[in-house]
Amino acid sequence: PKICNFFGIIIWFVLEDHNPPPIHFIYSDYKCSINVLDRIVDGQVPVKVIVKVNEWIGLHEPEILPLWKK
Repeated sequence: PKICNFFGIIIWFVLEDHNPPPIHFIYSDYKCSINVLDRIVDGQVPVKVIVKVNEWIGLHEPEILPLWKK
């Protein structure tokens, strides 16, 4: 489900996704994912967007990690 939209970045995740848990996001014509645990990026996107998504993950990690453990 889509969980956030800010600065033109749309963030979502898939509960049935593989481990380690990725967060998927779209910015303009870019589509990417980033691993929540080690922050490895899969795809290409401007650095400023990766910084914003990492900040968002840092704020919400305690809320989103338990969703993969269900």
